[in-house]
Amino acid sequence: MPEDNRSRYTEMTLCNALIDILAKKSIDRVTVSELCASAGVGRCTFYAHFEDRYALLDLVTGELAREIAAACPDPLTPRALAGALCGIMNVVATRRELCLAIRAGHCGDIGTRFIPAAGTRMWHSLLPGVAAETVDGISSFYAAGTREAVVRWLCDGCIRPPERVAAQLASFYISQYDSLTDRIRRREPIMF
Repeated sequence: MPEDNRSRYTEMTLCNALIDILAKKSIDRVTVSELCASAGVGRCTFYAHFEDRYALLDLVTGELAREIAAACPDPLTPRALAGALCGIMNVVATRRELCLAIRAGHCGDIGTRFIPAAGTRMWHSLLPGVAAETVDGISSFYAAGTREAVVRWLCDGCIRPPERVAAQLASFYISQYDSLTDRIRRREPIMF
């Protein structure tokens, strides 16, 4: 096996070991020895790849963040929301164990890393002329609601089809967008 493939295999094995352990306890309680035993590698091998357990956690959560970001087209439009939300939910379902560990707080304070910036950019592009702080508030409100809906779906075992949940969320957001744009056309103040 070429060196690059062995290196990737070792990192993948350590990532999987970390995800398995995070299902049971916080990153602060995980030891490098425990990781190495679970992955079947030596401590020297671990340190050849990672500075510490937090560097490994950064790799694991960074991959998840990239997968979630890839599910969001740029620019994100209201009409593309259902597809983007469905894509995010499919990533969450595929990476369920890691997402549950993040939800349980086993990964430290990283939950806010997974709010896609695409949503914020979308609201800013859709609401020109509205104060930036108001648009940021609107975006944060909808991002938090989306996150909680996805977390509930995750904790319920991802039973409902992601397409259905995503379509329901998108329908709600589109109606809210339509309401906001009507208020802008009527020159009513939008405050958040």
